[in-house]
Amino acid sequence: MPRIRWAERCSARSTATLRPCTAWAIRGGAVCVAHGGGSPQARREAGRRLAEQAAQRMVARALDRWHRRTVVWQVRRVAVAAEMLGIAPERVGWAEIVWCHTVYGVPPLDDEAPRASDVRLPGRTARVLGGPAWRA
Repeated sequence: MPRIRWAERCSARSTATLRPCTAWAIRGGAVCVAHGGGSPQARREAGRRLAEQAAQRMVARALDRWHRRTVVWQVRRVAVAAEMLGIAPERVGWAEIVWCHTVYGVPPLDDEAPRASDVRLPGRTARVLGGPAWRA
């Protein structure tokens, strides 16, 4: 799959012609190096923006994994209760699940559901979120 360049053009304009600059902006920034993108504060701000975007993507992926695990857990729970009671899965509700758990010990109740805190973020999270490793 070819790599796509997500960079944007520099947002600076010529004061004489009012034409936009045709150079690429620095990653995470709005202007090119010629229009101030090479300054320390612009690079620092661009780095902060990129780190924030990376952290948002990591959290979104972690929440997506948690959601998928929860859905699979719920489907399995309903399937077990339906099989135990001999009814269609569409007819299984909370009361049937609790009754099966009380009588047979399965399926698990809500307190055994996957938790969002169980989903681990990648090891570099401390660096991206501004932990001690980021400043080192």
